[in-house]
Amino acid sequence: MDSHASDLLAGDLDLLYVAPERLMIPDFLDTLERVAAGPGLALFAIDEAHCVSQWGHDFRPEYLRLAELRGRFPLTPRIALTATADAVTRREIHDRLGLESAVEFVSSFDRPNIRYTVEIKDDPKKQLLAFLRGGEGSATGTRRSDQMTNQMPRLDIPIVF
Repeated sequence: MDSHASDLLAGDLDLLYVAPERLMIPDFLDTLERVAAGPGLALFAIDEAHCVSQWGHDFRPEYLRLAELRGRFPLTPRIALTATADAVTRREIHDRLGLESAVEFVSSFDRPNIRYTVEIKDDPKKQLLAFLRGGEGSATGTRRSDQMTNQMPRLDIPIVF
């Protein structure tokens, strides 16, 4: 945050992507209040909103605290986004985030652009490299996947960040 704080406070950022764990830090919220009072906040977009559901907040407890945004930033609109919420989970998102009167836009769970394959783990590095050489895909990082990503150029596997 420090490297972008002056841009944020000056209203020079069009988009700031922040994990709930960072967003709910008191100093960060104080900074956002200064922005709201100055250049203004356009919108809070809560991605992966299903994490407020009964099962999701067990591993991401800060998602439940996102309901505080309603009281702290009453003039800033909020939207909740998820690709994996059934009707019960959507109702829970409404209730837990204080979006009772929000309109829902629901599409199909059918994701033809996503392919799932389950294989027995046997020489995981070899399996990963075979998969990467065989097609396109994307993944989110962990320390182990970041280490593998750093090795890819040496293995003639193109990567894009």
